[in-house]
Amino acid sequence: LCRCYKHTARNCGEWFRVLVPKLIPQVCAWFEQHPHSCFLYMVNVCLTAFGQGARVGDLLPVFSEAYRRMTASTFQLLTGNGHRHTLVDHPDVVDDFFELSGKVLRFQPLLLLESELLTPTFQCGCEALHLQHKEAGRSAYRFFDNIIDLLQRPTRHGVPLSEASLTNLRNVIGTYGQKLVAQVITAIGGALPASRVKLVSPLLKVLIEVDAKMTAQWAQ
Repeated sequence: LCRCYKHTARNCGEWFRVLVPKLIPQVCAWFEQHPHSCFLYMVNVCLTAFGQGARVGDLLPVFSEAYRRMTASTFQLLTGNGHRHTLVDHPDVVDDFFELSGKVLRFQPLLLLESELLTPTFQCGCEALHLQHKEAGRSAYRFFDNIIDLLQRPTRHGVPLSEASLTNLRNVIGTYGQKLVAQVITAIGGALPASRVKLVSPLLKVLIEVDAKMTAQWAQ
């Protein structure tokens, strides 16, 4: 079903937009009942097609609510809700969740940066960096690459980040940057195979570019 919607969205282009306000809430409801990664991917497809910059228009509240609901359901799955589910048990969900989160940071960053979702998503991403699942780890890396790039280039899309977004971004990196650095260092130290270290290690370089002194303190 999601493949059908995906190809329809890509083939119909702007004509598919009229379906999004009804389709996305339905996809969220399906994900809440059956947390399969394909539903996260479907929201990603729609956000890619209709969510960039000012083009999003009246769909912004739709995507905002969808991201909130899907993040809540993802964390409920990964933290177990009383069960012993972990990130390791659901690498496909981790992969598509951080792909979606990275897309949010690229197209509509305020949906994450100005919400209560930022801190738990950052923390979850730190844990996901050590997953042996290649695609999930890569998605987590791209998520952090987007976060740090926004800190370095807050006007990268031509529209500056709001002061609230920048403040929240600095706060989360200031609070949890040490955890991120520790995860990268332990990955380099053997937690990940050499082929994966090549992907993760550049995060250390860009953190040094942002604040060399603080990164050095975190690394000690």
